[in-house]
Formats: sequence, structure tokens, C-alpha cells
Amino acid sequence: MFRKKMILAALLWPLNVSADTGIPSEIELNSEQRQKALSGEVVVQQVEDTDVHLMASVYVQASPDVVMKAVMDLPPRLNEVENLESLEPYDVGRHIAARWTINVVVTSVQFFVIYECDWEAFYCNYALDPSKENQVPASKGSYRVRAEGQGSWLEYHSYTTPAGWIPAPLRRTKSEASARQMLGGMKKRAESGG
Repeated sequence: MFRKKMILAALLWPLNVSADTGIPSEIELNSEQRQKALSGEVVVQQVEDTDVHLMASVYVQASPDVVMKAVMDLPPRLNEVENLESLEPYDVGRHIAARWTINVVVTSVQFFVIYECDWEAFYCNYALDPSKENQVPASKGSYRVRAEGQGSWLEYHSYTTPAGWIPAPLRRTKSEASARQMLGGMKKRAESGG
């Protein structure tokens, strides 16, 4: 049963071991994607090779500091992401950390994530907390906020090593929906001032 939980976790959550360091790379959008993101739609792209790299972008009518606060205000995500069952922040010193419980089709899995943020440069890199027992083998990614015009670009990267037997269309649908819900919620909160 534990193996089944681990494999199902790959449907919705990124898998890799340690957080990257430094400013995440900018997400490149073609002109059609850029127009959609500028109009408020969360644009999601996935690149599949041996791993899956999910990228999501949206333009937010708010300053980078307001967007960063919305990104790292974790508890509201409970009402924004359909498959998220619980989210409990915990103390790890100078970084932000949280225990996540997500529903992955027929079961729930728990994992612990540490966010390493540079508030002045407007980005956070994340990875699993290696001091905790995780039901997800590995996870990493980033959030980046870039000022442009009267607002900001919110960009999200996640890296996944999918389970081989999970059908790609199902994996893609679930991960894209979660990314749209998550960034859409952050955008809404930032634009409403909280």
C-alpha cells in the first residue's frame, strides 16, 4: 500500500531532492501565451523528457512585494487547491516550512517542504525537508516574481520524476489543474490586497 501511495503522489507533486540555489530562470512565453497571461489567465507548460518540468506564469496587477506575500501566505491555499487536504506551517528557523497533505486519486500523502526565500530579490526555492519522513521521495521547485509595468509576473517551476505506469494524460491534467488553482489563488489574493 505504501508503494501505491508513493506512485500516486507522482500524479500531482514535483519530485527531486534538494532546493536549487539562486534566482530561478525566467519562463519564456510565446506571444499568444504572453497575451493570455497578461489578461489574467494562468498559462501552464510542461516539458517531458526523463523528468517532467512544469512551468506556470500569470501577470498580477500588484507590486512584487505584495505578490511575494501572497505566494508565501500558505494557509489560504486550502481553499484554492482542490486536492489539498491540509497545510500546517512549522518552525525551521529562518526559512518557511509546511507539512502538506494532498489527496492523490485514491489515497492521501504527506510531505514536508522547506522554502528558502530571498524577499529582496523576490523568489523562493523549495525542496523536501530532509529531517522529516516524507511519503514523497523527492520534490523541488521555485516561485519567482518580476516587476513589469504596473504589476508583476508570477512564475512557478516544479520538477517531477513521474511513476512509469501513470498515464501521461492523467498526470498532466491533475498537475496542470493544481498549478492553475494555486497561482490563480495567489493572483486573486495579491490583487485584492490580502
